[in-house]
Amino acid sequence: MGLDELKSKIDEQESEPTHDETVEVCSMLLEEYGFWAAYDWVRYTFDDFHPKETKRELERIAQNRV
Repeated sequence: MGLDELKSKIDEQESEPTHDETVEVCSMLLEEYGFWAAYDWVRYTFDDFHPKETKRELERIAQNRV
């Protein structure tokens, strides 16, 4: 499933994305658009957004992709 398809699927859900969906979208965003695209997606997707925790998690996802 491509990035746009996955983001559309998540947008249609009534609940927040699962951890696996989040990691998948963030991985794709990191690869295609970079850190800030993934960071902004998380910020606008989750009600309980935590900047420092998000930054650490995105850095971990990026390291696991290498």
